[in-house]
Amino acid sequence: MRISRYLIHERIGSEIVLLSTLWGSVVKIDARLESALRELLMDVESEDRVNVKDSIKRDILQIMQENKMVVDDLEEEYKIAYTAYLDFINRWLVFKIFTTTDCNFSCIYCYQNRNKKYMSQHVVTKIIQLIKKEAEKANELEGVYLTFFGGEPLLNKPVIRVILENIRTLKNVKIRVLIVTNGSLLDSTFVKYVSDNCDKLAIQLTIDGGKRRHNRYRPFSNGAPSYEIIMKNLESLDKLSLRNVYLIYRVNVDRTFSNNDILNLYKPLNLSCKISCVGIFDNPENPSNYNLNNERTACKCLQAAKDAGYEIIDFLINPLFSCSVGLKNTYTISPDGFLTICTGVDPKDENFYGYMSDDGSIVITNKNIHSKLFSEEYEFFNIQECRRCSLLPICFGGCAYSRKIRRNIPSCPAFKRYLRENIKLLI
Repeated sequence: MRISRYLIHERIGSEIVLLSTLWGSVVKIDARLESALRELLMDVESEDRVNVKDSIKRDILQIMQENKMVVDDLEEEYKIAYTAYLDFINRWLVFKIFTTTDCNFSCIYCYQNRNKKYMSQHVVTKIIQLIKKEAEKANELEGVYLTFFGGEPLLNKPVIRVILENIRTLKNVKIRVLIVTNGSLLDSTFVKYVSDNCDKLAIQLTIDGGKRRHNRYRPFSNGAPSYEIIMKNLESLDKLSLRNVYLIYRVNVDRTFSNNDILNLYKPLNLSCKISCVGIFDNPENPSNYNLNNERTACKCLQAAKDAGYEIIDFLINPLFSCSVGLKNTYTISPDGFLTICTGVDPKDENFYGYMSDDGSIVITNKNIHSKLFSEEYEFFNIQECRRCSLLPICFGGCAYSRKIRRNIPSCPAFKRYLRENIKLLI
């Protein structure tokens, strides 16, 4: 009998909170029993058998056993994590689609090269063929997960309409949609259409705090303020009361961000709304390069958001929130129909590894990139630092672009801290 490797314990107020990142179970123990708990947990570090001598330890251990925080064999637990991940991933097809690289904003921290490419109907037809072809091949497919990205994806709404119109007939397959937008082009008619043609719609939009700060960081391309237009769009959308739609506020923060900026965010009355605070990257071309100071600020802002009554986005026990780069059933597609590494890097020639033929088949053009991405799909399970990490069932190796393409061994103290702070807010 051993204590799970995938166990986090934090003191929060008068309680010690235990969380299984593998199962999502939570146990709260009176902080006065901390010394007894720590004696149990020390066995994990020493890799000795758990030794229970007194009734307090036995009671704690029994509760932990009931919540799958104690295992018979650490290697078997690792296999459970591995199998559960593969099972979940293999049941979903993931398509990340750049409808355009054009954008109507001029955000001060944007890293994208604005070459103003728009996806054509010809490319859309290929995508539809690819989705149908892959859905037919998949065994026990649960659903198709579509992310529409840009630029500003709503500058090319017909792409989204046509794809949904043509795949909604897939039998016994859930359709989930995520639209990553700046919010300026959200309109009720379009959102209602998407909502009617999918099982669940998430709209992620970036609001960088209150009116003054947001307009400074995220103006329109002509320099005009964008905040009030977004707020009006949200109010209009909220009135629809769509039950299968929820909002995700992404708030990009740096050290200039104030907790008061959180209090100025529009709080919907009828729509579910969750919030995510993320530190602005010092080097956007390497998403694994977290700025520790910005992440500290992000954690403080999340606490302020929770105190203000916002729901924190829950990434626990859902591999779709982890990086899906390099998975065999994930495709990131540029506006001109090329297969590219991920949405975190510019869709340009040096990041392409293939394209779609007219019948939806994949043609590989850059074997070097393709090999790095797909030769070892789940190689992070073999990295000892990852394998032993309590955050593995949430993180799943972190940024795959850094790990696979840049060939950097994961070194993620800032990201780990950010995850742990998020977890504390969720429990």
